[in-house]
Order: sequence, then structure tokens, then C-alpha cells
Amino acid sequence: MVATIAIVRGDARDARRAKDGAARATALTAEARFCYTCQGVFYPSGHPSPEIVTPEQYRRHVQTAVGHASSDRP
Repeated sequence: MVATIAIVRGDARDARRAKDGAARATALTAEARFCYTCQGVFYPSGHPSPEIVTPEQYRRHVQTAVGHASSDRP
């Protein structure tokens, strides 16, 4: 019984974490634009980065916002 409760609580916590991460990623990616000329990503408002970033840096920004470390990737 106790183990079942612990598993359900863990699943609920994981679901909340995933939902929160998805909201942060959506907010971060909503304004991002890709520049085909310079092959970089920029934000017209200058937030979170005032300069053009590489696609790899952009991926790291999104992964960090979501809560995934680069070590979590296979």
C-alpha cells in the first residue's frame, strides 16, 4: 500500500515537472527566429540572448529551461 502511494506521488511529480518544463520551453521558443543568412538563432526582443546564438547554443538554452542536463541525453 505504501509503495503504491509512493509510486503514484512520484508519477504525479514527474507529470508536473514535465508540464512546467514544456511551458518554459514554449515561452522560450515562441519568439526565437532562425536567420538563414548567418545560420543562427536570435530573439527580436534581445531576451534571453541579445546576440545571435548557434543552433547548438539554442538547444542548450531550451534544454536548460526544460530542466534537462546535457548528461541526460543518450
